[in-house]
Parts: sequence; C-alpha cells; structure tokens
Amino acid sequence: GALPSFVYGAETVPSVAIAGRASLPQREVWVSVHEFGHLLGFADLYDESGGSTDMPYTVMGGWYYGNAAPLLDPFSRLAIGFAHAIQVQGDATYQLSPVDVSGTVLKVGTGEEFFTVELRRKLPGVLDDDLDIEAGVVVERVRLQQRPSPERGQYLNTLQQCVNCVAFDSFLTIEQADGLFQLERGVGRDDADDLFLDGDEIVPSDDVEPRSATHAVFSTNLTDGTATGITIRVLEVSAESATVEITAPPVEDACAELAPYCGGLPCEAGECGRVLPLEEPPPECDG
Repeated sequence: GALPSFVYGAETVPSVAIAGRASLPQREVWVSVHEFGHLLGFADLYDESGGSTDMPYTVMGGWYYGNAAPLLDPFSRLAIGFAHAIQVQGDATYQLSPVDVSGTVLKVGTGEEFFTVELRRKLPGVLDDDLDIEAGVVVERVRLQQRPSPERGQYLNTLQQCVNCVAFDSFLTIEQADGLFQLERGVGRDDADDLFLDGDEIVPSDDVEPRSATHAVFSTNLTDGTATGITIRVLEVSAESATVEITAPPVEDACAELAPYCGGLPCEAGECGRVLPLEEPPPECDG
C-alpha cells in the first residue's frame, strides 16, 4: 500500500522505503544505514567493477555489514556540512581529537583536487568496529573533477558509471601510508599499513609524470603530476589524539575555500562547524 506522510507545521514530509538484503537480523539494520546514506545524496564508494579493493573507512564503501558501521568518509561529511572543517592555510601543527567526538576534518590544499585529514578510532559495537587497530589518521584524496553531478535526475548515472570504479582515476581515494597502492591493486585492506601512524608521512615528489596504474607515485602531487608543495606528517597517534604537522602553501581567502563545506554556518579564520565542549556555553542568538 501507499506509504504514509508526516506533517510538521506547514511542511509535509513523505516517508520512504529502504530495501536491502541481509542474512542476519542485525545486518538488516546496518544495511539500512548504508541505504539511508543514498537518501542524503551519497553515491556508492565501492568498486562495482571488482577491479580494486572497495574504499574503506566509509559507510558508503568497503563495509560489509558484519559489525558496527564506520563513519562517512571525511569529504562526504564535509559535503553536507557535517564536520568541524578547518582549511589549512600554510605551515602548521594540529592536535586532532577523534572525529567521533570532535567532527574535525582538515582540508589541505585548494581547487579541484585536495586532501582531507582526520583521526579515526575503533569503538567496539558503536562506530568503526571494523578497524583492526586502535586508531589511525585517515588521509583522503579528493578529486572534484570526478564528483557526481548534483543536477536533478543525474543520481542514477552513478549506478552506471560508478565514481570509484577506475583505480587512479576515482572521485575519492584513501592514501595508504605504506605507499604500496594495495587498495588500488585489489590486494586488500590493512589498517596498520594504510592508516597513518607515528612517523608516517606523504610528501611532494620530483616525479611530475601523471599518476596511473602503470606509474604509481606515492606523493602529494596532483593526479596529473603537478607538485603541490604539501607535506602531511603524523608525529604521534593514540585513540585520544593525533599530532599532525602540515606544510602547505598559503591560502589567500580560507573562508572562501571552505564556504561550500560549512553547511551555511559562519566561517571565521578558515574554520567552521566547531563542536562546543559541554562545559562551554553556546553563543548568544540574535534572534
């Protein structure tokens, strides 16, 4: 029969049906988490072609409903304003709290291709329960050139032309700290090698040839080979904090760079969406 609608004041909100298949009852709940992500506009981030390892560290990618869900990847949360976003504006050292309590995502770089950085930790039975280690820093490469079209009716195109089905030419990619590109090569995920831990870094390269399956260069250079001048170095990691040292070019207008990811919240000094500690009073409302 017809699904019900719900009325809130002057707004009528239709309900939706979420379909999925799972062999165990608990998995039905977890499948629904992934499918609900589509209602928020997120595309599948696994490789439907089967040529590479499905993107980890996101509820829309390589998570197989066997345990409590991971969070959305950092860029996906930025895209809908679900993050404490910080635009890195030059050389600086950051003390990151776990993203499950702070929401903090560093945006490193500008333009159509950049990096996001955050601290993840395993919370058994709650969040990121598929991690094999206690905690680690996620470094994600974002290529807006490959972003799905936001135009009405275009979403179904992501089913025919999935955004993460071509290794080295994907929308979102996890940079792996060991530099071996095993996710792209379908070898599989290894959190101890893929997440950035104490002393791990990714730096520029003098090799400015385009990055590809036959020319895989572990660096912060753009996919076309252009050097960025960016270094991301993790000094120390625990389940409670991570110290990340970043070298990056200056940014002329950090809030302009960050504006698309603030969800309408005000930006100040290249930062928006900060989670207020419980002991800190909220700002006064003019209205």
